[in-house]
Amino acid sequence: MKLAYRTRGSATPQGKPRVYLTGHPADLPACSEEIMMDILNIQNCAIYYDREPDAACQEEELLQELEQMQLFVIPVTSRFLYQPSRARDVEFPFAVERHIPVLPLMQEQGLEAEFNKICGDLQMLNRLDPDPTALPYAEKLEKFLTSVLVGDELAEKVRAVFDAYVFLSYRKKDRRYAQELMRLIHKNKLCQDMAIWYDEFLVPGENFNEAIADAMNRCSLFTMVVTPNIV
Repeated sequence: MKLAYRTRGSATPQGKPRVYLTGHPADLPACSEEIMMDILNIQNCAIYYDREPDAACQEEELLQELEQMQLFVIPVTSRFLYQPSRARDVEFPFAVERHIPVLPLMQEQGLEAEFNKICGDLQMLNRLDPDPTALPYAEKLEKFLTSVLVGDELAEKVRAVFDAYVFLSYRKKDRRYAQELMRLIHKNKLCQDMAIWYDEFLVPGENFNEAIADAMNRCSLFTMVVTPNIV
């Protein structure tokens, strides 16, 4: 294993959150640079990667290094899902077992169902999402990196600012109606300090069934956008 790292301005990685970028060895040359630049533009962290991801290595040495990581970033492709690799067969299961956050980044359209079948019900990010009403990829990435790498204590302080939580349920094809409802709620002075939870807050890499259940348990009000698409 030949571990290398990338930081902003080639600065020392000391004291910075540690991110591990992995994937199928045949995919990494085409996407690693863009992924690292996207992350470093948002977060001042150290991104580690193996310069020889397809070479044999001692598993004990590998796992000792991986244990120090705060986040695993995995480009999801057909190769990653269907072909054996250290990333799929060793590194991804290790992250899940140790409860280290995983950020799956979809690199091809139409793999969502197969990814969930093979890797579990994990939320993912898709730069290629054609839905114009969805939050931009860069905004979703920033929210995720901030929530994962700033630490739980700061996240709790942010949550404490809000007076109440509203859970908003809707069909994805009705997102524009959901957005109109959110704007209407926040126009009311009594509701300006309410946090509205909806599916854009699902964190990539987490189990979306558990996350939705947890959000519903914490909410003070459940709302549903009712349209012909519901029925």
